[in-house]
Amino acid sequence: MEKGLLVVSFGTSYENTRKLTLDRIEEDLAKAFLDRKFYKAWTSNMILKKIRERDGIEFDNINQAIVRLKNDGIRDILVQPTHILNGIEDSKIRDAFAEHRTSFEKVAIGDSLLYGEKSFADMKHAVKEIFSYVKSKEALVLVGHGTKHKANEVYQNLEKYFHTCGMENIFIVTIEGEEGIETVIPKLSRMKAEKVWLSPFLIVAGDHANNDICGDEEGSCKSVLEEAGFEVNCIRRGLGEYEEIRNIFIKHAKEKG
Repeated sequence: MEKGLLVVSFGTSYENTRKLTLDRIEEDLAKAFLDRKFYKAWTSNMILKKIRERDGIEFDNINQAIVRLKNDGIRDILVQPTHILNGIEDSKIRDAFAEHRTSFEKVAIGDSLLYGEKSFADMKHAVKEIFSYVKSKEALVLVGHGTKHKANEVYQNLEKYFHTCGMENIFIVTIEGEEGIETVIPKLSRMKAEKVWLSPFLIVAGDHANNDICGDEEGSCKSVLEEAGFEVNCIRRGLGEYEEIRNIFIKHAKEKG
């Protein structure tokens, strides 16, 4: 039976960060599953349209990828999302494959980076390794996207988990969720943070990372914290750049496939 691996990402219009993040995740996953033919898809039709018109680059959306899999005779498919949460984008994947359930003999879909408390231990170890240079009297503020999906609660649950593990100088806020950057200011004041390290809690460092988080314009996370009197160091790297994060995706895929 022909076997395939489909790696699904939201996508990005920033070529540099794509090469450092999404491309690296795909390469690592492909190497981990050499017995499977590799495929990729993006879930954001808006970004797909943008890079098609601007750069002449064609990537499949999820439905196009499914058609490609069927035409290639793939009957056993392992799908690994590169999303942070099992939220809206994850639902798109599951709904699309549900519509084509009779076309495949086996479909296994791996979990996104965070899918509840059982995924927190891996994230704790990754964050401790990646940000080992952050001192105990300094704060690390991770900025996620945020969503109206119920999966959004995982951000604050992860922060609580970090604190129970003794990582009390790590905080998580979101751009579009209820836990905006302003909510962390009282926490930073209470710990008397000597410095704040600000990092995207996003797979790619694209528009949100460069503007909403680390931008100099009024209202950005960096500007809000500086106006509150904190010394801020911005880390302009997406999570996909870190091997520790890529290894978590591989682990999730292996658990399913």
